[in-house]
Amino acid sequence: MNTAIICKSNPCHSSSRPDFPRWLIATFIAACSAHSVPGNAIDLNAGGLDLTFHGGLTYGTTIRTDNRDSALIQRGNGSRVGVTGTAVGGSNTDDGELNFNKGDTVSTVAKAVGSVDLRRGKYGVAARAKLWHELTLGDSNPAFGNLPNGYSANHPLRDTGFSERAKFSGAVLQDVYVYGSFEPWDKPLALRLGQQFLPWGSGWTITGGISALNPVDLPAVRRAGALPEEMLVPIPALYGKLALDESTALEGFYQFRFRPTALDGCGTFFSTYDYLAPGCNGVVVVPSSAISDRTAVSAGLLAKRAPTPDVSDSGEFGLSLTRKIPELDTDFGILLAEYHSRLPVASAIKTARVIPPFPFLPNDPDGKNPLYFTEYPERIRMLGLTFSTKRDDLTIAGELTYRPNQPVVFNATELLRAFVSNTAPTTLRADGTATPLGGVFHGYDRRKVTQAQLSVSNKFHSLLGAEEAMLAAEAGLKYMNDLPDQATRRYGRQDAFGVGPVNGVCEPGSAAIQCSQEGYVSRRAWGYRLRAGLRYPNIIDQVDFTPAMTFTHDVRGWSYDNGFNEGRRTLGMSLRATYRKMYFGDVTWTPTWGGYFNNARDRSWLAAAAGLRF
Repeated sequence: MNTAIICKSNPCHSSSRPDFPRWLIATFIAACSAHSVPGNAIDLNAGGLDLTFHGGLTYGTTIRTDNRDSALIQRGNGSRVGVTGTAVGGSNTDDGELNFNKGDTVSTVAKAVGSVDLRRGKYGVAARAKLWHELTLGDSNPAFGNLPNGYSANHPLRDTGFSERAKFSGAVLQDVYVYGSFEPWDKPLALRLGQQFLPWGSGWTITGGISALNPVDLPAVRRAGALPEEMLVPIPALYGKLALDESTALEGFYQFRFRPTALDGCGTFFSTYDYLAPGCNGVVVVPSSAISDRTAVSAGLLAKRAPTPDVSDSGEFGLSLTRKIPELDTDFGILLAEYHSRLPVASAIKTARVIPPFPFLPNDPDGKNPLYFTEYPERIRMLGLTFSTKRDDLTIAGELTYRPNQPVVFNATELLRAFVSNTAPTTLRADGTATPLGGVFHGYDRRKVTQAQLSVSNKFHSLLGAEEAMLAAEAGLKYMNDLPDQATRRYGRQDAFGVGPVNGVCEPGSAAIQCSQEGYVSRRAWGYRLRAGLRYPNIIDQVDFTPAMTFTHDVRGWSYDNGFNEGRRTLGMSLRATYRKMYFGDVTWTPTWGGYFNNARDRSWLAAAAGLRF
């Protein structure tokens, strides 16, 4: 197991961008942003009340376009789907990999979204809801199964225990809030109270900066035809923006209740963790790569899950001050925020068994086996600095964030070994020994981290015959200020690549990729993103075509949040056709490849969607 464990145009109605796994989400968002369809809103007016209604219907499907990579699959699990697996680990991160092969439909969805805005003068109420029905996951017969269905191959997956947003069918409210404009001290003040998205950190495809304040709806991100207003989990908060003068604004928020990122359910195509999401309640403990998950569960080789501790509903807030310097035509900003982790971390509870030498026994006969649980580290502090400048069609923006207490997760296999075995090699052996019987060990350290990113974009006219074109480039650096010696303290690296040397000694028979300190979190990591979009209006009568492309490349290093994974690349190519600004159809192909320590390098996909927006 590995533990990383929108809207309107005014400032009170803007959107932001998600993150987990971050490289994949960035690809989705870039494609969706390039293809936003304005639609034709329904506007009504009666008795001084103004009502605006937007809505949309979408039907889409997603297909896997790569064969399974045998180097990412253990022998026991691979044998159940006809693959000769060669990975030394990964039994707790491969269900999504095993359930679908090249050409398989991984998702087919029918969905709807609707929003209403009721205004009277300076005050109003806004609300948005969405619903969806998955036609593949709950009805098809994947090759491997998942923990909720007992690893029953060739039977429908189950979503028992999944979070509300991860269910195969459902309906949820998105943003629901009241808003108003006031003038205290003769200064414009905009307030918004209720369930909402924070308008901070938007516009970036490199994730993990200020935008991390907004939790993400990952299952919604994956569905074909995903729109920006579907991709986030709203937070209950009070948000305000006060114009101190024509050039200076003060913004702030206070969050009333904690909200986490919604995770992909185990066994679904994009899930890379089989034990983190709600309903995925167990970690397979296998002494050999020849044992499959189903065999392990039948034999009682499963570490049970303890309840997730309650997360505080207080201690999440932020302030931002922005100022425009007219002489430079540039906006500068400074931000201070405190928030709880939107992503879960896996932690351990030590065995209560007094008699050695076996902390873990099959079937847990006395109820004293070690347990695992997920938790959300609280009170992460963040300082952010931003700038943005525009010259005609050229925009340059930058963001710098510093967190003095960022949770950074341990290597998951080493964490597991420290508590289910007294002898298996792990750099966490001393930590496991020092933890009292029945005591809790948190699966992370707090570290000082810095992230810097720069974006340059430009609009062009009459380029390649298009009425309008957009080219953009981003580069980012993630830096851990206080990374310890990897020989004694290691973070990250997916399970499929095994445990590196412990006390300078590699495991017998380990391959070079395993017997290495590479793939673990490095002091620095960087990469870049390229985006391009073209718009061809009225190619056919009232039909607009919009091709777009996104390329991501993680150049060097492995970041603490998996935002950069050395050698990983993705290419997103899409084409959208829009008829009368209302009906649309689009096709997106996203190949992904590269990265010696990238366990999702074979999960390329093709998505097609059609629908209408109004």
